[in-house]
Amino acid sequence: MITDSSDNTRLHVVLEVANRSDLTALLETVDSTDLQIRTKNISEAQLSRESSITLELDVLTDKQREALTLALEEGYYERPRKADLGDLADGLEISKSAVSQRLRTAETKLIKSAFQRYE
Repeated sequence: MITDSSDNTRLHVVLEVANRSDLTALLETVDSTDLQIRTKNISEAQLSRESSITLELDVLTDKQREALTLALEEGYYERPRKADLGDLADGLEISKSAVSQRLRTAETKLIKSAFQRYE
């Protein structure tokens, strides 16, 4: 969001939505508010190869997916962190080193999967 005026009462917002149904739902939600909204332009996004990456989650084992899911839910990847390896280890009932290894291996698999498409 970018403020448009000196009194900070106007905003210019650029949104990208995944599909037409999401756009319709968003516009209906905005329309149901008391806000004074003006839609200036709607256009189809032109995604380039460099701006879009698909992550193949099937490269992960069930245990790796479980560790990543817990890490996301508990705030391990937030800054500042809301959970540490000890918290995740307690939640998974395994050692901190095992959690660290699972996360590292899962992250590596996802990164390699994402970037192999460009080789």
